[in-house]
Amino acid sequence: MRTTTKPRCIPAAFAVIAALAGCASSSASSASSSSSASSGNLEAERLADAPAILVECVIERGSVLGSFTQSMLRAPWISADRVAITEANAPEFDAWYQAHDSVAVAGKSLSAWQQWSAQNNKLPAAVCGPDATDPSGMQHEVFSGDPAAGNPWGN
Repeated sequence: MRTTTKPRCIPAAFAVIAALAGCASSSASSASSSSSASSGNLEAERLADAPAILVECVIERGSVLGSFTQSMLRAPWISADRVAITEANAPEFDAWYQAHDSVAVAGKSLSAWQQWSAQNNKLPAAVCGPDATDPSGMQHEVFSGDPAAGNPWGN
């Protein structure tokens, strides 16, 4: 989730995760470091954006029920039964996700699927279904209300 305006690497809520994932700084000195820095930035952006896309997949497929879905009923980031992230509601989604990222979906926690998605530049079929092959399209749908959101998928 991105909660700040451009330029940005990721929101503060995921800063620690991104640092561990290798969010590159702008002080890369060589051409090869610069290239890997760019790749690292895209992965860090995917790491930040994957939670909302994965939660959208869970909603669409009804993969998890009970208290997990109950916790979303009045969430300001749900609109017409879909995840709809805006600059205004992103902090609330971030807080909700941090409280629920250990929920298991298809044998792994959401946070494990988040890492997998960011590293593999695609959505897991086990969570999103075999036909959900376009994370870029889902990114556009989920973040359409956030004009500052980029799209790090498919790069």
